[in-house]
Amino acid sequence: MVAALLVAIGLILCILPGLYAGVGASLFAFVVMYERGTGAIGRSFSLVHSVFGAVLGRVALLFLSWVVINLLVSCGFGAATSVAYVAVGGAAGSGLQLVGDVVGTLIDTALNGVLLVGLLITYTQVRAGHEPLSTPALVAALDS
Repeated sequence: MVAALLVAIGLILCILPGLYAGVGASLFAFVVMYERGTGAIGRSFSLVHSVFGAVLGRVALLFLSWVVINLLVSCGFGAATSVAYVAVGGAAGSGLQLVGDVVGTLIDTALNGVLLVGLLITYTQVRAGHEPLSTPALVAALDS
């Protein structure tokens, strides 16, 4: 019992800070893009910390959705290309495997785009809670 408790406490002390750092740094890229000249890491953490629960929920939902969809797509394409490779065999099977890899990569790229858009929306909502913010202001920040 004591050993299991020590292992559980050790895991919590090791894993939770890493997860907190990941959530805290999740807005880092957008701070770099839109708020040049500021301490990007510190600013990302301060934005996240101000509404931690909301950001944690969004980041967790985005990440878990990305993992589940990516897993389903990769398993589905892996199974389909394996069946096709066995059924067709030879060079034709390799061609089918290549097509499956290309389609899987395209779907993965689309999923990464959705993940970035979700994080961008999170960034803009959190930042708008601290100061007035508009789309023209964000575009102007990119141009400067």
